[in-house]
Amino acid sequence: MTDSALEHRGHGSGLLVLLLVLGFFCAWRPLADIDFPWHLALGEAVLDQGPRLHDEPISYLDLERRPDMGAWLGELVFALVVRVAGLEGLGLLVALVAAATLFVVHRFALRRTQDEAAALLAAAFAAACSIQRWRGRPDIFSILLFFLMLTMLEWPAGRRRRFGLFGLVVLWMNLHPGAIVAPLFIAARAFGDRGLRLAADARATFGDAALALVALSMTPWGPLESIELVRLTMATGPLVSEWRALWDQPFLDATGSLFGAQGREQVLMLALLGFVLWTRPRRRLLIDLGGLALALRSVRLLSMATPVFVSALATVARPRRRPLLLALAAVLLIAFPIAERWHWYRKTAARGDSPFVALYAPHYPVAAADFIADHRLEGRLFHPVRWGGYLGWRLAPRNRSAHDGRISLWGAERAAHMEDFLEPARREALRRELGFEILVLPPGLLRREEEAALGGRWLLVTADPVAAVYVDAKGEHAGHNLDRLRPR
Repeated sequence: MTDSALEHRGHGSGLLVLLLVLGFFCAWRPLADIDFPWHLALGEAVLDQGPRLHDEPISYLDLERRPDMGAWLGELVFALVVRVAGLEGLGLLVALVAAATLFVVHRFALRRTQDEAAALLAAAFAAACSIQRWRGRPDIFSILLFFLMLTMLEWPAGRRRRFGLFGLVVLWMNLHPGAIVAPLFIAARAFGDRGLRLAADARATFGDAALALVALSMTPWGPLESIELVRLTMATGPLVSEWRALWDQPFLDATGSLFGAQGREQVLMLALLGFVLWTRPRRRLLIDLGGLALALRSVRLLSMATPVFVSALATVARPRRRPLLLALAAVLLIAFPIAERWHWYRKTAARGDSPFVALYAPHYPVAAADFIADHRLEGRLFHPVRWGGYLGWRLAPRNRSAHDGRISLWGAERAAHMEDFLEPARREALRRELGFEILVLPPGLLRREEEAALGGRWLLVTADPVAAVYVDAKGEHAGHNLDRLRPR
């Protein structure tokens, strides 16, 4: 190997190390996702009940389907990590998975483009697409395994590829139900680099896809319930902005500026579409178009646009364009992952917290949960949906929670019904229907004049800038709760 080749290789390795460090650093940030606590609660339930949950661990509402969300192994991993290393350990796990994802994307893109700068740019693009998903949910595993699947599809046809893909899909399906797309992507590999002509190993590839389809059934429940879960989740999409297609969302509407998360993602996808139209890549046509279609269909699937980006890069990567590609990689990293990390640094610094604090407390009613637990108050909880997972994880089974964000468990109608509490005239009817005795609400939502209008039913017992706690002075557990609240 010549001196110049060695220098080039060393330079490329240095860029890869820098990329991994940035991926790790940017994904290791305070946990602030509303869903991660109920994933932890479900993981704890799996430890107690096994993978086929028979008891709902959080809520007191009647369910329309089984309690879990089809990611039992991912939730189990989360729960074990938290038991061993606390929430800090969970944040570290997310960062490690993010770094591993960027490594896999870089290797995949390097094989396809034969250019270190292009591979770095592809990894930066994947990071830009994934940054909003590296938030403490089992789909962090889904993103990583999607790119591992693409890497395996580059292997020569044979037993190694077939059984490697089978094992990967089995693992993926148990970590996260996003694995249902795997057989489709594997089957798409049967078509050649150009158009819809079958590749030379098409028969073997269809066999790989068939075995991957069998792998989907290798779960405690089989594939049909997982597919039903995805169907129900998509049906409730209008209530969850991240499930809406990008074209269904107002342009740059997230914060009114380009620098909001949604605005950046919309601009990124528009730029990608322009780049693809300009380069007109033809490699792995069906895989590329399938990934792009899914990415446009949901913000949660943006990372699946990476294959078409890599194919487009492969058509333009040239040694003389290396400085441009590196500059574009830097722009993507600064505009997405680094900007996201800087956002959390400023928010935690303003509170006087470490930039690597495990939990971003203002997203959760931490003090309210501590108060209820310390006083051992009894009764059902009601609260905004976004707090349900945290309160359920902290307080169940003593205090079961109202709706916690798992919308597909109850259906869109029930989820919308929870919003009735925002209408003062409907709150008493909702209380009679659900029988809750403890309210955890944003301060000021329940005004004093309304408390009086309800016959003095609700007693404010504690409040902080995040949440106020009210107890029902006339409910089933009123005697116990009022006794527990008396000064000792």
